[in-house]
Amino acid sequence: MFMQKYYNITILIILHMIIWVAMPLIFHQNISLDMSETVTWGHEWQLGYYKHPPLSSWLVEIITILFNNHIIGYYLLSQLSIAITFIFVFLLAGYYFSKPYDFLAVLLLEGIIYYHFLSPEFNPNILQLPLWAAIVYFLYKALHHQPSYWRYWLLTALCAALSLYTKYYSAMLLISVLCMIICHKPYRQFLTTWKPYIAALLFLILMTPHLYWLWQSGFITFDYIAQRSYQDYHWSQHIMSPLKFFGAQLTAIFFSLIIFLICFHKKMQRATIPIFLVYCGIMPLLLTMGYALITAANLKSMWGVPLFNMLGIILLLYVRQTDTYIPYTKMVISIAMIMAVGVISYSAIYQFGFHKRADFNGKLLAQTIDNYWQEYYGKDKTLTYAITSLWLGGNINFYHSDRPHIFIDGDIKKSPWIDIDMIKNTSALVLWYVHEQHRDNIPFSLENYKNMQINNIKFYRIPYYDNKKDRSGKKYAMIALGIWEKDNKI
Repeated sequence: MFMQKYYNITILIILHMIIWVAMPLIFHQNISLDMSETVTWGHEWQLGYYKHPPLSSWLVEIITILFNNHIIGYYLLSQLSIAITFIFVFLLAGYYFSKPYDFLAVLLLEGIIYYHFLSPEFNPNILQLPLWAAIVYFLYKALHHQPSYWRYWLLTALCAALSLYTKYYSAMLLISVLCMIICHKPYRQFLTTWKPYIAALLFLILMTPHLYWLWQSGFITFDYIAQRSYQDYHWSQHIMSPLKFFGAQLTAIFFSLIIFLICFHKKMQRATIPIFLVYCGIMPLLLTMGYALITAANLKSMWGVPLFNMLGIILLLYVRQTDTYIPYTKMVISIAMIMAVGVISYSAIYQFGFHKRADFNGKLLAQTIDNYWQEYYGKDKTLTYAITSLWLGGNINFYHSDRPHIFIDGDIKKSPWIDIDMIKNTSALVLWYVHEQHRDNIPFSLENYKNMQINNIKFYRIPYYDNKKDRSGKKYAMIALGIWEKDNKI
C-alpha cells in the first residue's frame, strides 16, 4: 500500500537526482563560486558571515568532511534539498487533491528552472526550498489538524528559525504567515491558546545565538545587503525593480505554465484559492515586489527561488477533478521533454561556452601552492593561513590538503576568525589575480599591519581545464603568490 501511494513520487525523485547529480559531475571540473564561499565560511563554524547567515555553510562543511573533499557530496546536498521539497509539496497536495493530482502538483515544479537547470549549485537560495516547503506543510497541519498537536507548532517554529539561519529573505514567508494568523478569524482563534506562543518562544530561543552575533558584528550582513540593493539609485527603480523581478519570475515558471495550459485547457474551471495558499503561496511574491516599490531595492532574480513551491497546487485548483479523463500521459511526456531540453542546454553551455568558473583548475592551483610553499619552507611547515579573495580562497580551502583559514581580502571584518598575532608568528600565503602588464597591483591592502611584508613574490599561469578560453581569448589565469611574514630587517 505504501509503495503504491508513493511509487510515482519516488521514481520522479530518483530520476531527478540521478540526472542533476550526474550533469555537473560530467561538465563541472571545479567547484562553483557559491561553493567557494560556503566552504570558506563553513570551515570556520561561525554564527554568521558578512554575506549570509550560517546554515548553508555549516552543511557544506559537514558534507566536505563526510565525502573527504569530493565534489559529489556538494551536488547530492543540492538535489536532496529539491527531493525534500518535492516530498513536502506532495504531502500537502494530498490534502487538496486525490490521486494522481497530488503527484501532478509536484510534477509541474519540474518545469520551473530553479528546480532543474539552476539547481546543481547549492547555496542559501536552494536550501530555502525544503525549509519553506516544511514550514508551509507543518503550519497547515498545526492549523487544520484536529486536534492541533503541539509537535506541528514546534516543528513550524524549528523550520522557521532554520530558514532565517539560511537567508533573511525567509522573512517574507514568515511575515505572510503572521499576517494570515492575525487577520483571519479561523486562524486567529489559535491565538487564544498557548501553542503559538510556545512556538514563538522556541523560535526566539533558537534565533538568540545568531541575533547576538549579528549585534556583535555591527549588523555587517545588513550592510552588505544594503550595498548590493541600493547601488546607483534612480527614482525609476521604484517601478522598474519590481517589474524586472516579476518578469524574471514569469520567465522562470514559463514552461510550467505552458505545460499546464496544454494539458488542462479543456478542463479549466473557476476556483477560489484558499486563504492559506494565498498567504503561503502568493503573498511572499507580492511582499517582495511591494518592498522594492517602496524602497527601490535592486531585487536579484534568484531571490525568487523559494517562491513557487505551491505553484502546482494553486494551478490544479483550476482543474475539474470530477472528469474521468486525466491527461496524465500527456503531462508526463511534456515534463520529460522539458527535462531533456534542460539537460541538452546545460550540456551545450558547459561544453561549448566560454570559460566559466566551472573550468577553473582549482586542483592545479592547490598543487602549485603546495610546491611553492614547500620550496620556501620545506615539507614540515603547514599552510595555516592564506590571504586572498573569497573565490580563490575557497579553491585553496577545498583542494589543498591543509585546508588553510582564509583571510578574505585582508579584511578583518569579513574574516573575524583570523588572529593577526598568530599570522605574525607563523606567516601566511598571499594570493591574487594579476594582469600581464600590471603585476604589482595587489587588490587588497596590508599596509596597516606594522612590521610585516610580502616576500618571495612569484607569478604562475594556471591553465583552464580542456584548454577552455575566457572572453579575452586567454586559456589560463595569471596568479601571483607571496609570503606575508615579519620584516626581518626590523
